[in-house]
Amino acid sequence: RGKWGHAHALSHGHRSNRYLGNCLMIMYNRCGYVHEAQKIFDDIVWKNVFTWTVLMKGYADFGEFERSVALFREMLARGEPANEYTFSCALTCLGALRMLEQGRVVHGIAREMSFSSRITAGNALISMYGKCGSIPDAKNVFDSMQERNVVTWNALIAAYAQNGLYREIEWLLPAMEVDGVRPNKISFMGISLAVPSFRDAFVSARQVHKRMFDLGLDLVGYTALVKMYGRCGQVEDAEVVFEGIPWKDVVAWTAMVTSFAQNGFSDRAFEYYRKMQLEGRVPNKITLLGIVDACDSAHRCREIRTRMERAPFQSDTSVKNALLSRFGRLGSIDDARDAFKSIGKRNLVSWNAMIFALVQHQKFEEVLDAYRQLQLDGEKADRISFIGVLDGCAMLEDLVEGKKAHRHVLEKGLSKDRMIRNALVNMYGRCSSVEKARQVFEKIEEKDITQVSWSSMISAYARRGLPDEALELLGSMIQLGLDPDGVTFISLLSGCSYGGLVDEACQCFYSLEHDHGLKPGVEHQRIMVDVLGRAGWLDEAEKMAGMASDEKNIEGGTGAWTSLLSSCRNFGDSERGARAAAAASQREPGRASSYLILSSIYA
Repeated sequence: RGKWGHAHALSHGHRSNRYLGNCLMIMYNRCGYVHEAQKIFDDIVWKNVFTWTVLMKGYADFGEFERSVALFREMLARGEPANEYTFSCALTCLGALRMLEQGRVVHGIAREMSFSSRITAGNALISMYGKCGSIPDAKNVFDSMQERNVVTWNALIAAYAQNGLYREIEWLLPAMEVDGVRPNKISFMGISLAVPSFRDAFVSARQVHKRMFDLGLDLVGYTALVKMYGRCGQVEDAEVVFEGIPWKDVVAWTAMVTSFAQNGFSDRAFEYYRKMQLEGRVPNKITLLGIVDACDSAHRCREIRTRMERAPFQSDTSVKNALLSRFGRLGSIDDARDAFKSIGKRNLVSWNAMIFALVQHQKFEEVLDAYRQLQLDGEKADRISFIGVLDGCAMLEDLVEGKKAHRHVLEKGLSKDRMIRNALVNMYGRCSSVEKARQVFEKIEEKDITQVSWSSMISAYARRGLPDEALELLGSMIQLGLDPDGVTFISLLSGCSYGGLVDEACQCFYSLEHDHGLKPGVEHQRIMVDVLGRAGWLDEAEKMAGMASDEKNIEGGTGAWTSLLSSCRNFGDSERGARAAAAASQREPGRASSYLILSSIYA
């Protein structure tokens, strides 16, 4: 009918009539024919601000944000006057494109024309700055607005939510009501995202639920509540809300599956995943990502992979990447390799997931091979890639490849990244290049230096057999208010063992528990057995080996007794050696090395 009306107007010579043309453009925009609206726009000789704004909005609604912004620029270049609705449309598009600097330019123009403080343009500015991640600018616009409505407050809530500043949202609801603005459904949809971060999330969740119920719940509102309760860890409440939904779509089912998955209820997640399919709901990408997260065994991961193979349209790369990562975390490296091979169009996330799966399973040679192949495939490594590769180089003690990776880090401009610098310190330290490790360590800014940074450097000195330097660095670390962790003390004790520093080792071991409140682990005790045994303190070493005899850590306890046995051999203590050999054999009956060491004592 619209096209018939258009044809009728043309037949009566109204091709360039502005009023009729504007009306026809609106009709075509609403019907999704924005390019037909463009033809009418081109035919209008004397365009006004409404003409320009209608076409801009048509392109914006159609997702062609660049074209809408180009029209706005053309309009200004021709000296055409703009109004607050024109600016609002342009700012909406710039926000969608995350074009912050151009958004600021448009903000400046709007300010000069006295539009920035008006409610429509102001709301658009807050939204634009929020989408571009510039919260201070969004808040400044909000504070400068003389008049605010519920859309203004909703724009600020959305800006905070989009940038993960959920705690900031907690004060907005009461402030909104003090300002005389009544929150609506959209307000509470935004607030529901933030509730899990509130100080009293449980009470806040119930309050938001009640307010949303009073306003009238639709499917979108019900689903938001399911997500909110799931993120708060209140899975039972999420399930009650879900079961109360009259008609559930795939988004609602996905919210329930994901709530169970996020809270570790793997069986329930799979139960609802299967139920939704029995109800005729086809899982989408988000559903599959949620259920992959719920997989607590490689078997369940394979079940998801089989489903993806049967429905190729669902085998999205992001889902396959998630499956690959999950296989890696669950200890099934062969399945991880198969998942990687099945990805048709691999992206950087695919390669990073494979690299870290290989790191987790100590396949360090393959880590370096994967890094080389990544580059051959034309992918550009990022900070995640480099951290994995540097870890691989460290464990292989491959200084040559480590230096190559460092050069690539410098080329990419990532040398100031905190995690990469920690990985570099660790890599150089393990490769016995302590001087280079210290150079990297010294370049870490004080605000970025962490416990990991200090532990890596201390470990570098300890591995090189420089316990004095390691202990000196520990003192500096403590002076700065950073507490060492168990890994730091393993490095320190290893260095003391290497250097034969018994007193220092005993001091470290005492300090571990009494000064820093850390419980000594089996590895700490095993090293102390070695330190004491090397010094000939066999009584003390035997007592420490007994402390290390933890049934949950067979390998660590056996190592302690084997270390004591070696010391007994060195000092010719056959009686104690026999006890140590018996204890080691009791823990690992099939291990003959203990009795071989014992036999050498009697030889």
